[in-house]
Amino acid sequence: MFALCSSLALGGCLALDKVELPEIPDYPPSVIDDFDSPNPSTGILELDFSGDPLPDPVLMVVVRDPNIAQPLTVRVFIDGLPGESRARVSQEVAPTGSVDRDVTVTVPAAQLRLAGCHRMELMVSGEFANGVDQRLPLRTNDFASLVWWVRSTDGIVSDVDLTACPTALTPVQRDPS
Repeated sequence: MFALCSSLALGGCLALDKVELPEIPDYPPSVIDDFDSPNPSTGILELDFSGDPLPDPVLMVVVRDPNIAQPLTVRVFIDGLPGESRARVSQEVAPTGSVDRDVTVTVPAAQLRLAGCHRMELMVSGEFANGVDQRLPLRTNDFASLVWWVRSTDGIVSDVDLTACPTALTPVQRDPS
């Protein structure tokens, strides 16, 4: 019996070569409103600058990224044009070990002071390219965005003329080849 057991134990395979595991794909993130957000993206954010100084608008979102160990960057752009796409807010989002990451971003109200319609876009990416267009992710399509429409007034109630709102922008993507 002992001889049978020892021959079974010695008859096994011992792997000495390094095992190459497949690389985990870099999936793009997604972003949705936080359920408790005081300023959801589903409506028009009303800002009245006629009285006391306004508190800065707070954007509460949930960023979902299956790459749970990957740090992310969140940027907020206001009324940006492709040639003038300077981030108004930029902050890092540390890995949490979870697919969902709660993110709160405070946008300076002064950036929305000009009366009229504003487009406030929150973008998230694993990494943004370093170039003129700060919306451009480093890797093709590695981004998600959410848009808030803002109506800023100085106390005079007026309708929002959506035709006067800044147009939607989509980052120019690099050729993946």
